[in-house]
Amino acid sequence: MAEMHPTRKRIIRLIRESGGITLSELRRKTGLSRSTLRQHLSLMTRDGLVAGQFIRQRTGRPPLLYRLTPRSELAAPQTYAAFLRALFAAIPDRERLEELFQEMGERLAARHPEIRRLPDFGARLEAARRIFFPDAESTAVERTAEGYQFSLYTCPLASVSMEFRDLCCMARGVLEQMVDREIGQTEWILRGDPRCTFELRPPSPAEQARIA
Repeated sequence: MAEMHPTRKRIIRLIRESGGITLSELRRKTGLSRSTLRQHLSLMTRDGLVAGQFIRQRTGRPPLLYRLTPRSELAAPQTYAAFLRALFAAIPDRERLEELFQEMGERLAARHPEIRRLPDFGARLEAARRIFFPDAESTAVERTAEGYQFSLYTCPLASVSMEFRDLCCMARGVLEQMVDREIGQTEWILRGDPRCTFELRPPSPAEQARIA
């Protein structure tokens, strides 16, 4: 998952500490304007991280109270990092790990069959990106001369990848299962590159004819 915006991290922390918070309370604690907070809360609501509920009171307009959803806990990069460290430690056999990631990719592809049905591979990449990286600020899918390029500018699992180098390849394999096409990688954040870059080449007309 992509790195979350610092302001949204702070909002999640404040909501977690209070159990629920109104826009006025957030404004008082953060010093941010109502419009800025509304923009962040709108995106967080869209992504399923927070939910608002009007609180009934005897007089006046009922305030909107924001609470965290279960997904907000999964959104924290440290949650994924801790899970993956435990997984790699519990299963040191590389082949078994590859099998697990292969199965994960197959299950995700089966859960989202609409992705493989898309005729355009760029659209497939974009659909997979929205599932894995709903925050579009740190990712991009672009057309290139040879196909499509998927760029990831922040990696929330970089610390785990430094310990377990196979993680990048296995995660790329999951993406390949989703789009049903081999994907190459030309840049790695871990190597000091400014981003991770994945490249997908659509099948040639001759190859497409053989597939059909």
